[in-house]
Amino acid sequence: NKEFIRIKIKDLINSLNNKYKSSLKYLKEGIYDVSDDLLAILFLEKLLKENMPKLSIESLHNYGFVKELKKILKNKFDIVYVDVPRNLRILRNAENMSISYEESEDRIYKKDKVKEKRGAHKIRDIADIVIDNSDKFEYSKRNLDNYLSQNEIF
Repeated sequence: NKEFIRIKIKDLINSLNNKYKSSLKYLKEGIYDVSDDLLAILFLEKLLKENMPKLSIESLHNYGFVKELKKILKNKFDIVYVDVPRNLRILRNAENMSISYEESEDRIYKKDKVKEKRGAHKIRDIADIVIDNSDKFEYSKRNLDNYLSQNEIF
């Protein structure tokens, strides 16, 4: 596979928020309160200026934003939805963070509420591929690698 840049969407959103903060003072959630199509355009502007042609964007939880990116970029933008049952996410989070199951459940619940508000669950319906991540990491990675190579992504 060719090299690509891996970034978190929140870092790009924070960067956009900082750039446009004087214009966004009236918005309660900053850049997240602008329309999805404007957010997609600002996002693409940032990517083009930073010359990021091959990119993995993690944590895309805003359905409207993802839908707009797909509409603008068409087949140059593939949506990979990684699905993990909630109970397994709680267990993995508890192990990774060295916290109790109950504390992990509370954290996951809070994150899921935010994701639900942004429509993250609907992204599955427009995804180009859905990967079941309830098995070992190697299995999920192999499924993703197969998809990427079959679709000549990298």
